[in-house]
Amino acid sequence: MSAGFHQSALIMLPVYFLINQKKINVIKATTIMGAVFILLLTPLSDIIIRWVLNFFPNSYSYYYQQGSQNSLRATLISSFYFFLIVLNINKLNGKELIYGKLSLIATIISLLAYKVSMITRIGMYFDIFLIVTIPLVFSKMKKGKVRVILFTVMFGIYLLRYWSFFHNDIWIDSYKTYQTILNK
Repeated sequence: MSAGFHQSALIMLPVYFLINQKKINVIKATTIMGAVFILLLTPLSDIIIRWVLNFFPNSYSYYYQQGSQNSLRATLISSFYFFLIVLNINKLNGKELIYGKLSLIATIISLLAYKVSMITRIGMYFDIFLIVTIPLVFSKMKKGKVRVILFTVMFGIYLLRYWSFFHNDIWIDSYKTYQTILNK
């Protein structure tokens, strides 16, 4: 359905064949973490992105060539959600596990935005599953200090993101004067 809204959604078609209700064992989890680190620390992600861009119109290549990247801070913050999900995904069952895997894709994409921030546009298709997965993960954790600490860190991250968004110079300058169509 998403391909009907935007052409970039076509890149998600293989996801349909990867998402299932099978648990992720330690080897797969380690492989996922290793692959993400390799994509972040080597030029392999650039090679893959350039190859994928060959299948899309030139406007996508233009966005990629702009070279904008997410900050290291944003990547470290995103890594919290990545590790929270990858280390707790096997506590989920059935549809919960599918939502967890889709959320894992969202967090991987947000990490890869360290190299190319435009990839977050694809990540938006998966971000919605975090709304379901994060509360499920916390509900499956044992009650204790670790759960409270993780929840506090997560809450702090959300506060930091909202604060930085609303204190960004781009937004402050743009909205100093409020304009409506009624002024005309």
